Amino acid sequence: MALSKTERLQLELLIVRLQRGDESAFAPLVAQWERPLLYYLRRIAPTEDDAWDALQETWLRALRGLPKLRQPGAFPAWIYRIARNAAFAQQRGQIIHDTLPEESDRAGPAAEEPDFSPAEAQELHWAIGRLDLLHREPIVLHFLDDLSIADIAGLLAIPEGTVKSRIHTAKRKLRHILQEERAK
Repeated sequence: MALSKTERLQLELLIVRLQRGDESAFAPLVAQWERPLLYYLRRIAPTEDDAWDALQETWLRALRGLPKLRQPGAFPAWIYRIARNAAFAQQRGQIIHDTLPEESDRAGPAAEEPDFSPAEAQELHWAIGRLDLLHREPIVLHFLDDLSIADIAGLLAIPEGTVKSRIHTAKRKLRHILQEERAK
């Protein structure tokens, strides 16, 4: 979710108001963040019902944790971490491996980076759902939710280079998925 400078300041003001006990700031915060969070959760949760449950849990945890948030500007990465943890808490016992064979094939400076046009947006949203979680999560966070590589690395607890590699691999996989679909 790309925020303008004004939107960032408004967000920080909402956070500070909530931290000072102004409950009327909660509804505008939810209104601004519910759709992007749900979109993200629908990409990592097994079912839509699980995504909705995780969203509800995210808001409960966020309300409890907001007083401890020291930097209101860190809210976007902070709320996505809470959402991610809520979604994975529902899936206890499921192991997510941090490496895939494709990641050993690191992209060098000469590697061709797949590029997508705005006309492909609907197809891309469909194709993103076809990616494995390891690649779907960073590409959604980076391109659709506009988090920085550093924020994603912190959220996923992996090195920035790994985030870049996963995004690069996800782009290649997306291009392949789209080409296969168009060939049908």
